[in-house]
Amino acid sequence: MLDWTEGSSPNLEHTTLVRDHFYVFANDDHPIAHQKEVTIKELSGIPMVYLDIKEQLCSVNFFQQLFLRHHSIYNPAITATSTEGLFLEVLTGKGISILSEPVFRYTPSKIHITRISDSDAYINTNLIWCRNTTNPCVPIFVEAFSKFAQDYYSAHSTT
Repeated sequence: MLDWTEGSSPNLEHTTLVRDHFYVFANDDHPIAHQKEVTIKELSGIPMVYLDIKEQLCSVNFFQQLFLRHHSIYNPAITATSTEGLFLEVLTGKGISILSEPVFRYTPSKIHITRISDSDAYINTNLIWCRNTTNPCVPIFVEAFSKFAQDYYSAHSTT
């Protein structure tokens, strides 16, 4: 699962399976669309389109914290209730969006994708468990699945 809360509880163990870097999704007319890379600082204050669905609401807090670490302002200005709605808002120039690499394959061709170059601009897909109450086989599974996920990700990555 995408781990928007990594490090929030000392009782939970977080094992990273895959790390996905963040990218800016912008329409043709946006100045960021034609840059190869951009920093969080350069995104400060720009209206952002974000998913306003229960599973994604914690992403707003995650991005606010990320931007704060870079002395920048995250501006979640436009909501969308689906990925398709988010792309429509971006295509019509209402804002830009920050998404991770797995979204590439669903992205309309008129949306440009620009990598965020800051080293902490990523989200981990983690296996999360409570060390004291979880089956002791979990660490064995984690090791085997980590190898599978790394091999799969390497073979199917678009970057």
